[in-house]
Amino acid sequence: MYLDDSKRKVGAATIFRFLFSTPTGFENWKNHHSASTYYNSGKVTVGTIDAQLGSGTYFLVFDNTFSLLSNKAISSDIKIQ
Repeated sequence: MYLDDSKRKVGAATIFRFLFSTPTGFENWKNHHSASTYYNSGKVTVGTIDAQLGSGTYFLVFDNTFSLLSNKAISSDIKIQ
């Protein structure tokens, strides 16, 4: 799987991170436990995903929970090839 999110547009004040994980990793992340990820952007205001993943089920997570005073809106144009 190839995912290109190069057209991401977010406000400069919005701080977020995005990550890819398996269903098990996502469940652990959601419950604030240690979780392995295939991709983790770290905290960013604008980003591009360029990741090669094998066949399977993955979760793409947009996380802005730590951005307490910023706008919570994130928009994205994602293409999966």
